[in-house]
Amino acid sequence: MLFRSLDELAESAVLSTAHFLQMFRKSTGNSPHQLVLHRKVERAKEMLRTAEARVLDVAVACGFKTQQHFARVFRRVCGTSPTEYRQGLLR
Repeated sequence: MLFRSLDELAESAVLSTAHFLQMFRKSTGNSPHQLVLHRKVERAKEMLRTAEARVLDVAVACGFKTQQHFARVFRRVCGTSPTEYRQGLLR
């Protein structure tokens, strides 16, 4: 089942949205949004391991609307840019 909104997630757990957020954060330490971003970055890291994938293509394939947003999130999660991450792998 694919959930499209936080309200749908909460409804499936038979909780109010506020209570769902509180319980989710308590059990995982992150918000659902943060979890999704971390999963996208993990997928991007896998894709960046192949030299032929352009950073823009990786960003789009992982669900980011712009390369800039992808780079900003990637740097916040990994502490380095996608390009620097790839260069570190190729050394």
